[in-house]
Amino acid sequence: MRRFPVSVYVLLAFFLFVLFVSAPCTWALSVDRKLLSLVPPGAEVVAGMDTPPPKDQPGSFVLITHNNTVDLNDFQALTGVDSARIVRHVIFVAIHGYTTLLGEHSMMVSGQFDQTRIYKSATDGGAQVFRYRGIPVLEIQPFARESADFHDDRWFAILDSNLVLFGSIGAVQQELNRYLDGSATDPVLTSKVARLRHDDETWCLLSSPSQYPEIERALDSLNPKLAKLVAGADAFQFGIRYRKEVELEYEATTASVAVSHPISDSLKQALAGSGRGSSLLDSSTASGAENNGRGVIKFPLTQFGDWLKDAAGQKPPTAHQ
Repeated sequence: MRRFPVSVYVLLAFFLFVLFVSAPCTWALSVDRKLLSLVPPGAEVVAGMDTPPPKDQPGSFVLITHNNTVDLNDFQALTGVDSARIVRHVIFVAIHGYTTLLGEHSMMVSGQFDQTRIYKSATDGGAQVFRYRGIPVLEIQPFARESADFHDDRWFAILDSNLVLFGSIGAVQQELNRYLDGSATDPVLTSKVARLRHDDETWCLLSSPSQYPEIERALDSLNPKLAKLVAGADAFQFGIRYRKEVELEYEATTASVAVSHPISDSLKQALAGSGRGSSLLDSSTASGAENNGRGVIKFPLTQFGDWLKDAAGQKPPTAHQ
């Protein structure tokens, strides 16, 4: 099994839903809590997507690593043979590796998948299949199109025809062990997810975000306040709802600040303190959300769409071995 240290970077993954919707794929709204139980404790990035965007919405937004994006593209290719696949919920995970920051990575997908068809197509293309604790697993070598900057072999497993695990060997092995051992969700992760709104359509939990200047630069172009919060935060999380406007609720915490009430409380505070003519951004600032690291920001669809287009035009940094 070839494994090379590759530098990773955090980037905007605004195009994710577009890729899923453009593929022959059926969507169903469902938040699969079982996926959360498979996330290894200590994950630095955990991001989720629940629903496709509205037709008039220009794209969706999470923060994930370059390696997660490679996994997503290859998941599309590997499962493309299954024209009846159903994707309900996706969670991306990135974890520090032994030699690289965020070197372990995976995506977990709940839905419905034809294991026989997908595995046969992959093995016909050169993938190897073996058993790990009794579960058939594909070992996937890097695709030719990504060989210039991605060099890791990965594991791909379909469990009970309704769950896909795909990513670096170390990450998927941990997730398989948690699945087989019936592990409970990490309580730290449970606490963070509980502070998101139940109807967030995309969401992201980041530990030590100040380590990654790409995050600060990306958010600065969206809203300078968010970039400032990330620069001084030990943890940062946000959830997004796509309505007539894009509504982003965020929370930034430091080791010296304990936040015990749900992130959605900031929305209640903002609404309670706002006048009929006030914007939600103004009300959250007035209620002190900027000082304690919590708040809600709304963006017009056109502004948010223009930002995504600008982000798409930015060339990502080159990965080094």
